[in-house]
Amino acid sequence: MSIDSVISRRSVRRYTSSPVPERDVDYIVKAGQACNDYGSIKPWKIRTYSGISRTLISNAFWAHDSNNLLDLKDTESVRSRIFSSPLIVVVTFTHKESNKISRDEQLCSAAGCAQMMSTAAHVLGYGCCWKTGKYSKSEVVKSCLNYECNEEIIAFLHVGKPLNNEIVPSRDLGSSNIVSYR
Repeated sequence: MSIDSVISRRSVRRYTSSPVPERDVDYIVKAGQACNDYGSIKPWKIRTYSGISRTLISNAFWAHDSNNLLDLKDTESVRSRIFSSPLIVVVTFTHKESNKISRDEQLCSAAGCAQMMSTAAHVLGYGCCWKTGKYSKSEVVKSCLNYECNEEIIAFLHVGKPLNNEIVPSRDLGSSNIVSYR
């Protein structure tokens, strides 16, 4: 793997319907588990949803919006986007009591897990988009997906082959405004 394969990563939002082979899902998950984890406490859990199991997420989003009396026409649009990617990887964070490792450090480790999976997906030739928003904070969504009450959803990673080799505009990675060298 070259550094260019990491630097060229972009968020992709349109995918083919081709499933992600189990072998590649395993690589993506293993990459997440290889993240920095001070104290080796693994404050994250990873769940994958593909095929018909994505309906669980779609129904959880519907339940959230129904429960909050939101316009269900908008919910239909969100629900259809669940099926736009053949794989959704959900990363949750659970704070583990420690005198040595703060909650913030543990949360950063869990976010690192999600980022490593996003990067691994890209290196394997897949597109990935990390989503959060209201559904990641919803107790209704967590309940529908049978998550523990102390789990926090920190990422819905949508993964799949980019549709029509989607060209995503390059980013300015100039560091003049955000990095200083001393």
